[in-house]
Amino acid sequence: MEKSYSNYTPGYPIPVETWAQPPWANTEPWTPPVMTREEREESLQAMAKAFESSQSLEGYQVLRKEYISHKFDPAMTIKAGGIAFNTACISKLDQAVYIHLLINPDTERMVIRPCSEGDRDAIRWCIAKDDRRKTRQITCKPFTELLYKLMGWKTEYRYKLLGAKTSYKGEPVYLFDLTNTEVYKPDDTVKPGEKQRYVPSFPDSWKGSYGLSVLQHEAATQLNLLEGYEYLSDLQAKMDGTNEVSQSTEVIETEVAQ
Repeated sequence: MEKSYSNYTPGYPIPVETWAQPPWANTEPWTPPVMTREEREESLQAMAKAFESSQSLEGYQVLRKEYISHKFDPAMTIKAGGIAFNTACISKLDQAVYIHLLINPDTERMVIRPCSEGDRDAIRWCIAKDDRRKTRQITCKPFTELLYKLMGWKTEYRYKLLGAKTSYKGEPVYLFDLTNTEVYKPDDTVKPGEKQRYVPSFPDSWKGSYGLSVLQHEAATQLNLLEGYEYLSDLQAKMDGTNEVSQSTEVIETEVAQ
């Protein structure tokens, strides 16, 4: 049975009840009927009015930033034996040369915040020279072993995480979601003698979606996500089964940066 749009009135998409069968059921490519400029404007006004009346974002998904070009967005890369922060990440955290790296094993999130060189557990995350800061590879095999074990990651893979900038008592910090990663797998096409390359892929859980639902996205940025973070040395003590946990472990509460 052929589709008929003889009763079609301005507005798009075409109401389902007017379909004889769904467009994708045909072998021929389907295209919507051509509307005049006046019909398009009327359709848009009707759509805007319906959206305004509903005041609901149910069914909408927030597009993942990983799906678009994000070369200049703050990010960190983790591989077996080391981590590195890109230039965008370093340049947007004021003039910090040393940082504290805090892990929340329960929420599987990570916070980066500036600190002084002499502070306990301070990590130099960049090269500072002539008022310029450049990225550096941070060798940290014990840490990555702990992290790969915590997350169940494959040691032959590399993982890239985009950072969200927030604030803690007016001080800028970065928040990383360890469950939201781009996975870089070894390139199987590399020939013997060639330098190993890595090709990007996404988690299976991302398939079939554009991103988190609006409600999930809002929940992922709630302030209580920054409770229970621990210094690396304390995390290692817990995972090793010792009781030598420092009293300097802090609970962080933040305000999202405007």
